[in-house]
Amino acid sequence: MNETLSPQQLAELSWGDAWFLGFRWLNDDSSDAAPSLLLHLALPRFPTLNLHCEWISRFVVDLDYANLSGGMPAWDVTFTKRESENWGIEVDLRPRGLISLDCGNFGLVPVA
Repeated sequence: MNETLSPQQLAELSWGDAWFLGFRWLNDDSSDAAPSLLLHLALPRFPTLNLHCEWISRFVVDLDYANLSGGMPAWDVTFTKRESENWGIEVDLRPRGLISLDCGNFGLVPVA
């Protein structure tokens, strides 16, 4: 996880100009590890970093790629602190759809 910016500081960044390039599970082969996901969201300020989310739950992907290939601009990305101390993350890709999830922790990691 990135030690430079806390989840709260990351949540306060302007994510409306992010570019969604995809997502990838990091540890789907190990049932003992925390479910972790990389969201490939390129921000102009951090173009070589991805959003690494740990302890994923309620992961919903509702996208209509139609004839698109590659990435798509994000209309908005919102972060909501839950009462359970988890975070809700929603990537609004209108008019193409939405990605939403809850996670225990998140941070920026270098693009591999």
